[in-house]
Amino acid sequence: MASVYRRTGKRVYSVAWIDENGKRATKAAGTTDKRAARELAQKLEADAMLRRRGIIDSGAERMSKQERQPIADHVGAYETALKAKGNCRKHIKTTVQYVRKALESCAFKSAGDIEPSAATAYIRTLQDSGLSTRTCNARLRALKSFTRWLWRNRKVRVDPLVSVSLDVAGERTGRRLERRAFTDIELNWLIRAAAQGNTYRKMSGADRAMMYRLAVQTGFRVSELGSLKVSSFNLDGNPPTVTIQAAYSKRRRTDVQPIRPDFADELAGWLQDKPSDGPVFQLPGKPHVMFKADLSQARAMWITETDDQAERNRREQSDTLRALDSAGRRLDLHGLRHTFISRIVQGGASARTAMELARHSTPTLTIARYSHARIHDLTAALDGLPGVPTRPGTESQAEPMRATGTSDATCHVTAQRKAQRAPYQTRPDRADTGASDNLRLSGANHDSTRENSGFSQDSCGKKKQPPSGFEPETCRLQISRSTN
Repeated sequence: MASVYRRTGKRVYSVAWIDENGKRATKAAGTTDKRAARELAQKLEADAMLRRRGIIDSGAERMSKQERQPIADHVGAYETALKAKGNCRKHIKTTVQYVRKALESCAFKSAGDIEPSAATAYIRTLQDSGLSTRTCNARLRALKSFTRWLWRNRKVRVDPLVSVSLDVAGERTGRRLERRAFTDIELNWLIRAAAQGNTYRKMSGADRAMMYRLAVQTGFRVSELGSLKVSSFNLDGNPPTVTIQAAYSKRRRTDVQPIRPDFADELAGWLQDKPSDGPVFQLPGKPHVMFKADLSQARAMWITETDDQAERNRREQSDTLRALDSAGRRLDLHGLRHTFISRIVQGGASARTAMELARHSTPTLTIARYSHARIHDLTAALDGLPGVPTRPGTESQAEPMRATGTSDATCHVTAQRKAQRAPYQTRPDRADTGASDNLRLSGANHDSTRENSGFSQDSCGKKKQPPSGFEPETCRLQISRSTN
């Protein structure tokens, strides 16, 4: 039975009732009116009875309470969930930052306030401010992952942003950062400049040169290179391999990448002086700055390598080893991965093999974005095409036509058309009667038609095969025509 009482020294009433679990529950009524407090107690007890009978869904009530909870509490729980999944710190920091910025800009105070129209307007504002489509998609992707987490964890009834789509087509056509692969000359000079360079923040020139070579031989990303230890290398295997642990791989899988045996022999000598417990590459906080310094030094060495002033002027005007070429393509540290994949594709590997070595989920990404086909590679592919004859009727034309079964096809078609027109003759003795005239192919004309169309019969009455490359006509065709 619900009851109303007032604590000592308090002006407001409190209520007590039996909840759906059969336990006594209390709550401050928040009013000094005893009658209003009694009505509240009766309402709470009636709701508890409906929950016990299953008329009121307790799960829906809890979800409604979650929707009214402050959105900052959900963001904190979402950040904890990302850490529990084992995501890297940079990804967690960036994702949570994007989510908080979007929620603040859209003025969402609770999970129930999230609306697709407000989120779309926010992304449109970012695009109008000059951000690229790829950047806007990254921020929208972070917000959509947050709302999907809310729905999967029963914080909201439905995913509020399930109808909002990413601009995939715009991201594909509006890329602002276009990378290019290294040429052989550029790669040689980069490795030479790094090997001869000074130590950069605890990373010697020899280590930088080996890191660049390893990136070109394996296609490893910068973060993956920084995670390698001596135990990651199995140089005595057949084939020798390098392993990236799942915690550092972009696709969260343990990747075992094969390498060339001759390069494995060089790695074995280089790893002898490396500590067994720490990383083999002491990467600085911003490795791209280190790479830019090596790239700039490599270009300076390449330009001053010649004593010919005219050749030196030509090199200064060229795009070789330039961080940003005249076409707007960038040459950076991630370009070493582009170089690895492009070399795999140019070497004649299948799309499946290239995808496996690049550790991609689909060959479309491997071929479309990473394989930089140069003009001479396309020209080499055209060299494999058969030559075009200079005039019709030559032997160079007849042989390929005969091989494909289309030799003398024009002559067969002309003979067929003449043969088909011959049998269709009207009968004058019946044409004036007005009766329907069923025109049939006569036996003689039918045999002539079959002979002209490439068919013939031997002495046993068996049909011989028609010439290759020509589809035979339908024999014994009946045509009905009315003269009425």
